[in-house]
Amino acid sequence: MICKYERLPGQRWCAEEAWGTSAYCVLHTDFPEDTASEAFQALSQLKTAKLNERIAKNNYDFTGVVLREIDFSDRKISYGLCFEGAVIKGDAIFNDVEIGDARFYNAQILGNTHFYKAKVRRGIDFRNTKLGGNFLFESIPAETDGSVNFEGAEVGGDVSLSFAKIKGDIWFKSAVIGGSLFCTAVKVVHDAFLYNATIKGSIFFNAATIWGELVLSEAKIGASAWFERAQIGGDVSLYMTKIGGEANFKKTKFWQPDAQEIACRTAKQICERLGDRASADDYYYCEMEAKRKKSLKLLSSSARGLTRSLQADYLHVAYIKEPWRRRKKRARFLIEDLGTFISRSARYLTTLVVEYCFGYGVRFSRLVGTYIIVIVVFGLYYLYNQQTALSFNSLENNGLFSFFTIIAPGYGISSIKPWIPEASVAVEAAFGAFLWAALIAIFVKKYMR
Repeated sequence: MICKYERLPGQRWCAEEAWGTSAYCVLHTDFPEDTASEAFQALSQLKTAKLNERIAKNNYDFTGVVLREIDFSDRKISYGLCFEGAVIKGDAIFNDVEIGDARFYNAQILGNTHFYKAKVRRGIDFRNTKLGGNFLFESIPAETDGSVNFEGAEVGGDVSLSFAKIKGDIWFKSAVIGGSLFCTAVKVVHDAFLYNATIKGSIFFNAATIWGELVLSEAKIGASAWFERAQIGGDVSLYMTKIGGEANFKKTKFWQPDAQEIACRTAKQICERLGDRASADDYYYCEMEAKRKKSLKLLSSSARGLTRSLQADYLHVAYIKEPWRRRKKRARFLIEDLGTFISRSARYLTTLVVEYCFGYGVRFSRLVGTYIIVIVVFGLYYLYNQQTALSFNSLENNGLFSFFTIIAPGYGISSIKPWIPEASVAVEAAFGAFLWAALIAIFVKKYMR
């Protein structure tokens, strides 16, 4: 009698003979409940022999098999490994293997699954798989030319992809991980997709490199999310993401300003919720820095558009021969483009000054540095414009006058020197009035909450 195992309802898959009184072959027959019984041990030995027999024939299709445990360590398999729908009662070990692909779709592994230092050419598929223990695909030279797919999977322990090189995606859509997700120093050529994932521990992407997008929309992370010193090349999606602990994006490099803005805004909001105002200020600065980078991109786009418009329309000889109404219409478009360019230039210059001179109100050292630079610049200006009064013929004296002028604007006007233009004193006094107010506001906000 042929084994009755069906991969799908009505789809016979196995051509092996049924074993004994069972309706299934040796590999598809389930173990007895009593692990200490003679029947359990005998069936286990038969399964091991049958497994080795298939391996000797280069047949690595183990769809739906029921095994006690497996160990394929230190093997080179040019074909793929297929354990779709399989049930493994213990551990599944694939350390230091070189295989085509690993397919575990809809399988159950009650123990740990290790792909330590493994090389998988076409990807790892654990969709809808249930893992009772930990999953490891880590350490150099662990790599795959494909993707690591855990869509809909349930993992009882931790998942570690640390130091692995993945040339495809890492895919954890709707996955449930009972422990933490470790992706320290992982290199992902495409996207990291954790949409609607549930991770009861933390996620660690410290020093990771993700060339594509990072998607955490609607994900639920029980503890913290760490991305310190990571590099993210694409967009970041954190829509309706729930993070129970800290979100750490310190020293993270974003290649897209939008990604930096979204990530730092989320981290800022979490820090405010946790009462960490110092870190919230740092993330606020990074968020505003991203907005400044976005305005630079808009300014560059406006400049290119204005240049193309001038070259195509107004520097062409045919423009002179066009009807007056068409020339008037083009002139209106040119004025609109020029107005957009000027407004974006003003906005960018404003954000540039606010960032580097005032640190967006959270970098107190930037404002102190601005104070010192203004005092020194005006002191040098007064020195080189000096004509009389030998008692003020040094940088120290002129610097002292500049210092008193900027901290007490009325001093410079009342103590004006013959060689100092009144307009320059008025300008420095205006700077001093504004900087003094900004200094008090930033100091109170930062240190006197």
